[in-house]
Amino acid sequence: MGSTVAHLRVADLKSFALPDLPPLPTQQAIAEVLGALDDKIAANTEVASTAEQFLRTEMDSAWLQRPDREAVLSDFVDLNPPTPKPNDSQPLYVDMKKLPESGWSIDAPDRREAKGGARFQRGDVLLARITPCLENRKTGYVDNIDDGETAIGSTEFIVLRARDGVAPPIAFLLATEARFREFAIQNMVGTSGRQRVTASDLARFALPKPGEGWLADFGNRATALFEQVESLHKENTTLAATRDALLPQLMSGTLRVRDVEKLASEVGA
Repeated sequence: MGSTVAHLRVADLKSFALPDLPPLPTQQAIAEVLGALDDKIAANTEVASTAEQFLRTEMDSAWLQRPDREAVLSDFVDLNPPTPKPNDSQPLYVDMKKLPESGWSIDAPDRREAKGGARFQRGDVLLARITPCLENRKTGYVDNIDDGETAIGSTEFIVLRARDGVAPPIAFLLATEARFREFAIQNMVGTSGRQRVTASDLARFALPKPGEGWLADFGNRATALFEQVESLHKENTTLAATRDALLPQLMSGTLRVRDVEKLASEVGA
């Protein structure tokens, strides 16, 4: 009333019927049970973060902090490499919002009609090239599609693929290294609010040459840790789905707390 803007009045809200909530002790028990799932998700996330930091520290000290600058990024990765078209008419698709701003796990892809965009495969790295996504470190490692499958993504992605002899996780660690990110941001061009960096500019980022034999040894360790973290990410996805499915059933009384207490205790073990 008194306005052409649709709105609700406080009096209307007071008349809404809400479902009955379980007694407070039951609510507290539900929170404790579901909290065990949240605690496990948080623990897995912390392990993944520690693994990444461990690899990054070794890479910095053994390679990137060396004084020479005799190599460039394109010696180690191909940027926007040729990739076959998807076989599926509705291939997996990753949009910008699915890229992480920390860690490397990309949210589960959707499916959509193939209308162009960046093509990529398992083991590739997706780097946002446009402001403010680049500044926000939107960069992900593709470990959630099948080997040999081609997926597509935003036209605002640059795809980095490790070259022969370079383990794929190294491409991700390079793409999220602080000095590389600073270089990428400084080389953005375009109008305010729509600035982008090009793959050709990224390709010339200067790097030291790694020690003989070290790159392969480090790549093996990085690959093993990435595989472990991939398992943790899958577990977190399952745990979150379980938590979200249990909450309404517990609140409505469809399930009782004691029915799921064993699950919570097993998760926390």
